[in-house]
Amino acid sequence: IPNLAIARELQKLGGVELLYLGSRQAMDRMLVTQAGISFKGIFSGKLRRYFSWENFVDPFLALIGFFQAFYHLVRFWPHMVFSKGGYVGLPVALAAWILRRPLALHESDAVMGLANRLTAKLAIKVCLGFPDTMPAMSGRFASSKIVVTGNPVRAEILNGSREQGYALTGFTPD
Repeated sequence: IPNLAIARELQKLGGVELLYLGSRQAMDRMLVTQAGISFKGIFSGKLRRYFSWENFVDPFLALIGFFQAFYHLVRFWPHMVFSKGGYVGLPVALAAWILRRPLALHESDAVMGLANRLTAKLAIKVCLGFPDTMPAMSGRFASSKIVVTGNPVRAEILNGSREQGYALTGFTPD
């Protein structure tokens, strides 16, 4: 989770209180709480662009997620909201915008995802992982919002063991 890399850097600064609004999946909760960050799980509905029976339920889940995000943001009242996008980030970003909380987005892929495309105009900053993403954004909103930051990486990934990686994946040096 790239958000954890950012959260750890903020925690190093000291005096920063963080609240992570994420999916209700146990894995998300476990990773975030192990990092010492308060976690609130919200409902979210995926915006699929193909037929699925879940498409009939997901708009209601997204709406519930919006109200949950709104509630948690009112109670926490952050100085800023940071979103990596995705279907969980959409209700959070919309709630932040309605509450007039500054919103920053990060797009780690070369092609901006749907949630970030929908909320980029609401953000005060749009951080990109790749400079090649910039031309696709031209004309959508003020280019002064865009900054190429690269992708956040947790320190433990940089300190990994090549041998453990080969053992875990079954790959060989060849």
